Amino acid sequence: MQNGRPWILTLLATLFLGNLSGSHIAAQTHLVAATAEVNGTKLFYEMMGQGDALVLISGGGSLDLRMWDEQFQIFSRHYQVVRYDLRGLGKSAIPREPYSPSEDLDRLLSFLNISKAHIVGLSLGARMAIDFTLDHPERVRTLIAASPGISGYGDDNQLIQSLQTLAAVARTDGLEEALQIVLSNPFLPQDPAVQEKMSRILLDNPQVFYLGFPTIALMTSPDPPALGRLGEIGIPTLVIAGSDDHESIQGMADSLTREIQGARKVLIAGASHMVHLEQPAAFNQAILDFLSEVSKP
Repeated sequence: MQNGRPWILTLLATLFLGNLSGSHIAAQTHLVAATAEVNGTKLFYEMMGQGDALVLISGGGSLDLRMWDEQFQIFSRHYQVVRYDLRGLGKSAIPREPYSPSEDLDRLLSFLNISKAHIVGLSLGARMAIDFTLDHPERVRTLIAASPGISGYGDDNQLIQSLQTLAAVARTDGLEEALQIVLSNPFLPQDPAVQEKMSRILLDNPQVFYLGFPTIALMTSPDPPALGRLGEIGIPTLVIAGSDDHESIQGMADSLTREIQGARKVLIAGASHMVHLEQPAAFNQAILDFLSEVSKP
């Protein structure tokens, strides 16, 4: 890594990693992996399990659906789990114009004949989950926001400009150099096995860097944004944060817990931003316990 690289790039890397044909029968006991042509794009998804639907939204902008590998296996023992690549990631189409993540998910659920689901998102994925809950409350059984971002919190234009700078590093100095900036972030996992997994996913998605993070740069948010509307959310909500995450993420987690009536917060010790990778057992159990509790008659 070159000396003098602004440390803010490292912090912002945390925020974007996680600061947003035909039809199918809803119930699937085996793995379904396919592409849905919806909302003017192509979204790759995987679905497995039976029961109430549960959707996993990735830390958008950089990590594809593989970030949920463990949760996909664990949760599908109890629920019909759907995970998908956001536009610009994995096997989904690259966005070329502004798009709404909320509308993408709404159309994907319609494609899958799913009327209502538990919505789980992490980091930017949590921001998307919150926006989706506000845009389509009739679709949401419960909201689970981990290491959350919130639309309206902070300056999106400044974030995008900083990500463009990181993209320029990849184009001029190489993808490995940009990757090292990301992984050196003290709020991201330091465990070698977890870093290796993240590195593999990031290296498999070079278009994220070379095209200037189109998943983030072209996404739209509700108007007005979620920050001033959290009190409108009236469904059971779980907020998860790592004890060692950045103070801005802790602040957003506290805002959600304070503004959403009845929201619960779980603070997971020994985890920073990618809490589901750093402390997966505690993360998974917190969600399963919450869903079990709210499902009681």
